Amino acid sequence: MENLSPQCWNELAHSGGILKEGQCLREYQVDAANIITSRKRDLCVIAPTGAGKSLLWILLLLAQQEGISLVIIPYTSLGFQGEQRCEISEM
Repeated sequence: MENLSPQCWNELAHSGGILKEGQCLREYQVDAANIITSRKRDLCVIAPTGAGKSLLWILLLLAQQEGISLVIIPYTSLGFQGEQRCEISEM
């Protein structure tokens, strides 16, 4: 998959309902999403609690046009939060 511009990633996030009006993705989120979608190297994201790391896997699901994605979440609370975000975006 080609790298997407910050504007494209923000449009996906808004259309998917994971960002509210007036919000935009952080630079590291756009960079990380492009690294992951390019599948050219591994990535480790280290950021403080509440910095939006969990949005990365949701962004990739929004950008994926076909195929299957497997998301493994190590903590029940993160899984619950992610499930709530995905349910909101489906409405």
